[in-house]
Amino acid sequence: MKKLPQDIFPTSLTARVAESTRHAKHWTPWPYQELGLKIMLENARCGLLLDPGMGKTSITLAAAKVLLRKKLVERVLILAPLRPVHEVWPFERADWEEFHELGMALLHGAGKERALRTLRPEHRVVLLNFDGLPWLMDQKARVKALGADMLVIDESSKVKNTNSQRFKLMRKLVPQFKRRYILTGSPRPRSYEDLFGQVYVLDRGAALGAYVTHFRQRFFYPTGFQMREWALLPGKDKEIDSLIAPMVLRLDAKDYLKLPGTPDRMHAVDLPPAIASEYDKLERTMLSDLFTAPMVSAGAMRSKLCQMANGSVYTDPVPVDDRFPARARPVKTLHAAKADALADLVEELQGEPLLVSIGFHHDVDAIRKALGSDVPCLNSKATDRQAAAIKDAWNRGELPILLGHPASMGHGLNLQKCDCRHVAFYDIPDDFDLYDQFYRRVWRQGNKAQFVFRHHFVARGTVDEAKMINLKRKGSGQRAFLDAMKEYTERKYGKA
Repeated sequence: MKKLPQDIFPTSLTARVAESTRHAKHWTPWPYQELGLKIMLENARCGLLLDPGMGKTSITLAAAKVLLRKKLVERVLILAPLRPVHEVWPFERADWEEFHELGMALLHGAGKERALRTLRPEHRVVLLNFDGLPWLMDQKARVKALGADMLVIDESSKVKNTNSQRFKLMRKLVPQFKRRYILTGSPRPRSYEDLFGQVYVLDRGAALGAYVTHFRQRFFYPTGFQMREWALLPGKDKEIDSLIAPMVLRLDAKDYLKLPGTPDRMHAVDLPPAIASEYDKLERTMLSDLFTAPMVSAGAMRSKLCQMANGSVYTDPVPVDDRFPARARPVKTLHAAKADALADLVEELQGEPLLVSIGFHHDVDAIRKALGSDVPCLNSKATDRQAAAIKDAWNRGELPILLGHPASMGHGLNLQKCDCRHVAFYDIPDDFDLYDQFYRRVWRQGNKAQFVFRHHFVARGTVDEAKMINLKRKGSGQRAFLDAMKEYTERKYGKA
């Protein structure tokens, strides 16, 4: 038996990966995966716009294996959100015998400097969380020691914000790579503006322009408050589609995989009269007796309104990141309308698995008060080890309910193995990408359920109703773009 490369993983991850390796299977690609592999091998820069569950990870590993064997690349850097770095890529490599020769190294946490120094030629694939970019780019010597010449950005919508430090660092990094690939199923969750950063990673501005300012001037016009927003000029969506389409492969899961349907259910709740009155007062005046300081912006007020709709509120001023406070903050419980409605749904399901999206830490407290203190949650407070244990227990069917924040688990995690057919949104996300990716954790290949129900808990007369309208609008826009990419793919390559 051929000796496998020694990976550079955290100790807690090594044993789990070794166990998966012992149960590895033979990888037999579907015809559409063969098409994806062919396109990656033939094009030094392209995007795989495949729905979750279609095997973007295994296609990429297969392409990396061929390119490395033929010495067309020396090493692959995979940039991804934290959960996929720990829970997807190592196990996808371990699950298939064909990829075992690809030694991996994970650069994360306090040991990433030592891991970088101990890289050997057999470590052909290096995994790095997006938050590790500042560390990597802080010293040119680190980039040189990495020695990667193929870049893969998993969930490329994470680099859509051109004002972020992440994109500015990516802009400096991409010239180091002769092959660059992006992977995502949701490239434009909000608008066509979201595409610039992702496409720039591929072609450094050849299609849409070298600077986002030029991109906006060419395809958009200023609008909104103080003309700080951008709306697409008439007909420019088709022009952008035609420029991007040759660089991407778009495949729709429903065309190739047997997936459950996704019927929607609305669970409308009413705020108690006194809370509804206080809600209306805050909405009208930006003032409330609930808080120790007045609202200083419309954004701060909206965050408080979202909290009030859910049932609890932070009573101190809004910090930089209201959803992930760095310290314990004073919380006032206002009502249990949503928590009670969720408890009714849990009782109705009689133990069937239910995945629940939450928005604030106090949402978890409210739900646990209604359903029990042992209800598990995957959010920013869960360590990597805790998250792995919860995920495995869920997939074994041992957990009737699992809470999670879309930002912590909306990308990469495979949660379909317990055949869950109910996903609930206790908090309605503003971000369509997070919304879409969250329920796709279970709505994917391998789920044997006939339907995956999406349950939306909406407080009447609140911002929840506006968010539902906004999600529908954003979803329609993304669907139109993806359909255009799919049409081009089928014209050029036929149907796989």
